[in-house]
Amino acid sequence: MEFGNIGGAGPFGSLRCSVPGHTLANPLAYRFDLTGFSERAPQESAGLALLQGIRSLARMFSCATLRAIGFGTGPFPITTLALKKPEKHCCGMFGRLLPLVLSAVLLLAAGCRRHKREINLYVDPEPHMTYWAMWYFTQEFHIVVKQFHNPVISPATFVERLTAERDHPQADVYWCGDPIYCEILHERGLTVPARHQFQIPREFQSEENHWTGVVARARVLLVRQSLGKNAPQSIRAYTDPMWWGKGALADPLSGTTRSHFAALSVLWGDRELAAFYDALRKNGTRITKDNEESAALVAKGEAEFALVDIDVALKQIDTGSPVEIIYPDQGKNDIGVMMIPNALSIIKGCKDLDAAQKLIDFLTSVENEVRLIRFEQSYNPLENHTAILSPYVRHIEALRLLPVDYAAAAKKLPEMGKILGTGQKSQ
Repeated sequence: MEFGNIGGAGPFGSLRCSVPGHTLANPLAYRFDLTGFSERAPQESAGLALLQGIRSLARMFSCATLRAIGFGTGPFPITTLALKKPEKHCCGMFGRLLPLVLSAVLLLAAGCRRHKREINLYVDPEPHMTYWAMWYFTQEFHIVVKQFHNPVISPATFVERLTAERDHPQADVYWCGDPIYCEILHERGLTVPARHQFQIPREFQSEENHWTGVVARARVLLVRQSLGKNAPQSIRAYTDPMWWGKGALADPLSGTTRSHFAALSVLWGDRELAAFYDALRKNGTRITKDNEESAALVAKGEAEFALVDIDVALKQIDTGSPVEIIYPDQGKNDIGVMMIPNALSIIKGCKDLDAAQKLIDFLTSVENEVRLIRFEQSYNPLENHTAILSPYVRHIEALRLLPVDYAAAAKKLPEMGKILGTGQKSQ
């Protein structure tokens, strides 16, 4: 899927936007900056769906082929249509009238105006996953959702961007891959409460409903298959002399490892976390740039295990690497596996609070959770009755979970460099 460019973003980088319903061959360009944005008018997504249906019907009967000659900027994106003559094997009154019927329906569709209600969604996860969810939402509620995304912008940068837009908010809803950053927005007074979602477990919503979780990914141990039953079962293996020089870990000052360490700091205390980090480094653990590099080391046999996000681990399994997944710390006295849900927050000052709330309700529904899991099978469902498609994913009620105080962890996040004694600033 292609996205129009949005520039002029100052120190926070540019974003890209897509509106559900636009054809892949004709993405519309949007421009965005800290003072506002201008856009070409979004097209009626129902009109495009109708056009695609007409094309399919015409091909099925081989009586008429609709060919788009040009794209316009009016209420319907096709300015000119060409009808081929009926093929010889198409005969009778139906064959002669079908092109006229299709043309009449198309003219009616051309009279449809664009959806009057529009909201802006800042997207941290990859938008190819969120695109179809927005498409279904638009069809049901007739509200266009414009998604803004940049694959190189981190959640921390999104937070700073939303902070800079405090007086002139551009986003209505923020979809973040890590709720800790939604807690930071809440601390800064940049979010408003949404309706409580009773189908979502309490631990995956903020106490005051300033963010709501939707599907989660686990932090798992990716291990070499050759280890068999001797594979490590806990993150404490990083400090075990038995595993000297055999572990890999992404930099705890960035990404999901930073969030994981912030949660551990709340659970263990700063001193115990600092001692743990010091011990794992002395035990020869390789500190890598990110989860992907850690997983690659295990896949190549240069490390025996690594703590990574499950989606990263599954990519190595999908490529045929001799590795397997272990959910760590599942013993009776263990701390449990960390789950990181996606989080949705309504931005304070959004232009359409009702539409934003409808979007939250829709995205947290069981039906949408099923769609997301079908698209990205590494996600753990938050709703107990949602089917799991991957043999490596488990329902959360079957797991011992790391207790996470997201609000407290958010306060720890900027201090991770100081806590770990690295002298570096968290990213």
